[in-house]
Amino acid sequence: MRSRYPTTRLLLGAVLLVEIHVGQSAAEPAWHALSRAPVADYRLDDVWFLDERMGWTGLPGHVYRTVDGGSTWQAFAAPVRGVRCIAFATAANGWIGSVVDSIALWATSDSGATWWSVDLPAPKPRGLCGLSVVGTSVVYGCGAWYGTPTLVKSLDGGSSWKSIDLSSVATGLVDCHFFSPDSGFVVGSVGTAWVTDWREVILFTADGGETWETRYTGKHLESWCWKISFPSRRVGYVSVESANPQTPTHCLKTEDGGRTWNEVRLSETGSFFMQGIGFVTEQQGWAGGTGALQWTSDGGLIWEDAAWGTRINRFRFLGPKLGYAAGRTIYKFSDPDAVQPLSFTGIKRKWR
Repeated sequence: MRSRYPTTRLLLGAVLLVEIHVGQSAAEPAWHALSRAPVADYRLDDVWFLDERMGWTGLPGHVYRTVDGGSTWQAFAAPVRGVRCIAFATAANGWIGSVVDSIALWATSDSGATWWSVDLPAPKPRGLCGLSVVGTSVVYGCGAWYGTPTLVKSLDGGSSWKSIDLSSVATGLVDCHFFSPDSGFVVGSVGTAWVTDWREVILFTADGGETWETRYTGKHLESWCWKISFPSRRVGYVSVESANPQTPTHCLKTEDGGRTWNEVRLSETGSFFMQGIGFVTEQQGWAGGTGALQWTSDGGLIWEDAAWGTRINRFRFLGPKLGYAAGRTIYKFSDPDAVQPLSFTGIKRKWR
């Protein structure tokens, strides 16, 4: 029997469809482990994504590449015992930094399928812990966390390199972040003895590393800076690792573009080995390491436990609703809608 109210039914159905659509679109992004990502015995130290689909990570002897936002990964052999940091300037050209191999830097020009060693000029760092890429030509690296504090840089996409000794202002270097080809930060430690008198240090350059200004020196012994996260040019965070259980668990925060830094405490008593830190906005971020994973939604005033990942060492955000983290495996911060797979042929066509 034909309904006496066909128009009403159609309108109700349309309203329900609109409500369902709006509800799905309004879903907040959340973290989840990628089911097909590599899993480490201890942890994956780094992850790098060029865009929403194409990314890389690494384990001893292997580099893994995804072309579908982390849904699947392809493994390639790499002649390294450790992948401490990884970065790509284009879909083809990338680098690995190591702190356990006799060679600190390795390069690829075929998207990670093959790698060769880079003969860095003197002074040679004992290892590289962090890489920062500006555009397709400028690459910076720094290391190592345990000594020979050195900045390396290339202005021609890795064809040639320069090394800069920073031993006059630092004991070890862990991470670097450059906003432009000339301006950026490196972080690590300053001190003399092994660990016992290390303190946090944040250094800034505005001339490509030729001269440096110390922007922060910590007051806690047995402590050093680990990772950098700038959700905006104005607000930034640096994680602090400490070997002293009496040191309050804390990170460092700037609200003036890195000119001044202040402690942000997660706990007044005890300390966990904070390493990875990442903020998707000026207010919302996460901090992890070998201890508990924490998160804040108010710029660090209040921190709470977050249960989605372990041993987080690196965060990478591509936008307000998309990010990745490297820890026991690779974790993704995203909307519920999955990125559709795209063949590598399509990727090469896009980036050539």
